[in-house]
Amino acid sequence: METIYLYHTNDLHSHLSQWPKIVHYLEHQKQYHSSNREQALFFDLGDHADRVHPVTEATSGRGNVELLNDSPIQYATIGNNEGITFSKEGLDRLYEQAKFRVILSNLYDQDGKRPSWAEQRKFTR
Repeated sequence: METIYLYHTNDLHSHLSQWPKIVHYLEHQKQYHSSNREQALFFDLGDHADRVHPVTEATSGRGNVELLNDSPIQYATIGNNEGITFSKEGLDRLYEQAKFRVILSNLYDQDGKRPSWAEQRKFTR
C-alpha cells in the first residue's frame, strides 16, 4: 500500500502577509517527504488572486502566479474569485508564466472549448 500526502492552500484572496510562512512550511514538508522517499502533492485550490492587494492589482494577478511559481505548488485551479475578478482576457493571460499545471474541468469558452491554459486532469490509480 502506498501513501500519498496531499497539501493545499486555498482562499488566500491576496492576503499575502502570511505567504512566506506558508511557503516555508510547504518547502519543509516537501523536503521531509522527499528524504523519506514518500510521495507528496502540492495544490492551490483557488481564490489565490484577489484585487484587494496592490501587487495583485498592479500585475493583474501575475504577481500571484510568480509567488506560486516560487513555492512547491505543482497543481492549481481557479476559484470563483479569479473567475469574477478578472476579465476573460485577463484570466487568459493570468497563467501564461505558470510553472505549475492549471487543472480545470468546468470552464469553457463560448465555442465550447476549454481555455488553452487549463487542462482536465483525472487522477487514477
